[in-house]
Amino acid sequence: MIRQISAEAAHFPPEMLHAWREAGPLRVRREVADRLRGFGEAGLLRVGDPLQAAGHLVALASAELTLQYTPWADPMTEDQVDKALAAAVAAFLNGYAAVSDLTPSGAAATD
Repeated sequence: MIRQISAEAAHFPPEMLHAWREAGPLRVRREVADRLRGFGEAGLLRVGDPLQAAGHLVALASAELTLQYTPWADPMTEDQVDKALAAAVAAFLNGYAAVSDLTPSGAAATD
């Protein structure tokens, strides 16, 4: 749907596009930012700008799913989606985790 709206944006009134962004993508980003702000306040993440961090997390979480999608290909399996999302979260935590010596699984790194 996002791809279709983006492709047809020139044919929609600006007010409609604004309303759609506010009700959809921006609302999701603000909700994620609120959650990340809470994790930051709890000392679990280093979040200077929760809205920017939310954009990073959403981009990481959706990137592989979006890049893998083509109308003529088989959809990703649930296992593939789980692995893609786990990798996205691991990448996000590499940048935002409050404790820098944790592995993506949450276990203490051993060197």
